[in-house]
Amino acid sequence: RAKQVRESNEDAFARLIEGNTASSAEEAVHWTQAVDTFEATLNQLNPITREIFVRCALDDEPRLEVAKSLGLHVSTVEKRLAKARRSCFEAIREFLEP
Repeated sequence: RAKQVRESNEDAFARLIEGNTASSAEEAVHWTQAVDTFEATLNQLNPITREIFVRCALDDEPRLEVAKSLGLHVSTVEKRLAKARRSCFEAIREFLEP
């Protein structure tokens, strides 16, 4: 499962930076560090919150299906998804700030 999550994380980040190709070794290192930051942020999330984020935000699984499979209310899934998105956004924003 960890490998699948890592691959999903990498795919998601690749979609975020699609069209931005590294024109130098320095840029390639920068983007690698950005992916590492994104992944580290996901790994700091509560396991259920991380699973919700991966399934809803990265795999486009409907929130209702995720809620049912985890035995949660849809509102709980939405709250945890919002928390995960905020965490990821904040980590990437901090990374990109000089």
